[in-house]
Amino acid sequence: MVFCDEQPKAGHGLGIVSMPEMLRYSCVLAIHTLWLAARLRGIGVGWVSILEPGVIRALLDVPADWSLIALLCFGYPQDPSQTPELERRGWQAREPVTNRVFDR
Repeated sequence: MVFCDEQPKAGHGLGIVSMPEMLRYSCVLAIHTLWLAARLRGIGVGWVSILEPGVIRALLDVPADWSLIALLCFGYPQDPSQTPELERRGWQAREPVTNRVFDR
């Protein structure tokens, strides 16, 4: 589980006074970096998004000013593949990179 402390003591509020969402962005960037490091080592990562944050917070008894960012699953794939599982199961086909990257 990854939680974001919405009222950190460090930094004295610098940077989050005008843009408080930066705390959550920083957590997501840390997850991204962790994900890349895991994949480099052949470790699969899954981000579970079908859950109720309030239930999870109560179950784990986390402080009230922490927000749930992610529930991550890590492990070595049973059957390694270059094709994402969403695509293999027919849930969503991969889009061409040209649909997402523009050179202008």
